[in-house]
Amino acid sequence: MPLTKNEIRSVCVFCGSAFGKDPAYKQAAHDLGQILAGAAMRLVYGGGGVGLMGETARSVHEFRRQGAGYHAQIPAEP
Repeated sequence: MPLTKNEIRSVCVFCGSAFGKDPAYKQAAHDLGQILAGAAMRLVYGGGGVGLMGETARSVHEFRRQGAGYHAQIPAEP
C-alpha cells in the first residue's frame, strides 16, 4: 500500500523507567504497544527496556512490529 504525504507510520514514545504504584500504568503501557502494533505503527522509544517504556516496547514486539530504541545523553555543563 503506497503511503500518502500525511500518513503517520512512526510514533515516538518516552515514558517512565519504573512501573509506578498503580498497576493500571503497566496495563496502559501494554495496551498502547498493542494498539500501535495493530495499527502497523513503528515505535521509536527511549528510556531503555525497563519499566513502562520496556513494557510498551515488549508489547509492540509481542505483536510482531518493528521498533527502534534510542538512548539520549544530556551533555554535562562546562
